[in-house]
Amino acid sequence: MTFGEKLRRVCEQCTESTIVTYMYNIRALAKLAGHGMVPPNERWVNKALLDKVKKLSLTQYKKFTIAGQKALQAYGKPKQIWKDAVREASDQYSAKRNKQKRTEKEAANWPEGGYKALKKLADTLHGEVEPILEEAPSSISQSELYRLQQWFIVTFYANHALRGDLAEVKIEKRGQNYIHEKNG
Repeated sequence: MTFGEKLRRVCEQCTESTIVTYMYNIRALAKLAGHGMVPPNERWVNKALLDKVKKLSLTQYKKFTIAGQKALQAYGKPKQIWKDAVREASDQYSAKRNKQKRTEKEAANWPEGGYKALKKLADTLHGEVEPILEEAPSSISQSELYRLQQWFIVTFYANHALRGDLAEVKIEKRGQNYIHEKNG
């Protein structure tokens, strides 16, 4: 049985894209451990590797602890130190994200002028799509739908500070990345 088959066996509820991601990260972890491919046994997923992973950036630490835990599950040999490391990495990552500070990448991508610039762009785009909004929905072309989508996304981000992507937003509940009705 291949390693991929072992992983699929222990991750029955995982989608194919999740399995592909796990495999990619497990291969990268094996490479970090000095292996050209994923070894046939669990001995390489050890404390020395975990110590090496803990020295990496927080996002890599989180990614590789999950990969290590999934690899051990596939081998049928889970280890408590890797489970604990996943919990620790996730807690640290959540604490960092909850501070609502932009990452370097987010800061670099943030428009000059901030929310004012986004609101100005949203107003400009609204002027361009206003005629489309008056059309019957069945008569709107694909290109017009794309322009409406652009306007909606810019308008949304101009009014809501979010972490992550619009696709991750949930409606009604309270907490992070939730949109809820306020004052009607």
